Formats: sequence, structure tokens, C-alpha cells
Amino acid sequence: MNNRVLYRISLGIMVAALLIMGMNWLLLPLPDSVVRVIGVGMMTDLVFLSYLTAKNKKKSMV
Repeated sequence: MNNRVLYRISLGIMVAALLIMGMNWLLLPLPDSVVRVIGVGMMTDLVFLSYLTAKNKKKSMV
């Protein structure tokens, strides 16, 4: 799979997780287990997002 496609998927997952967390803060409170699962997913996605960003930046410099 292309790196750009993986980057967009990872970015989409992060945006969706942030929207759900914002919904938790603004609209309705979510159960604690849901917030924890979303938090773990965000931390995992942050690793992939930072790796893909660094890889794309390195590739564009060469």
C-alpha cells in the first residue's frame, strides 16, 4: 500500500478519534472504558502518524 494512502488513513483515524473525544467533552459523557480505548487507539495511531510523516519528509528531501 502506498505511503500517502496509509498517511491519509492514519490522519483520518486521528481526526475521528479527536471528534469522538470532543463529543465526549461537549455533548454527552461516554463510559470510561470507551474513553480509555479511544485514548489507546490515539496513542497507537500517533506512532504510525509520526513515522509516516517522518518517512514522507525524508523522501521529499531526497
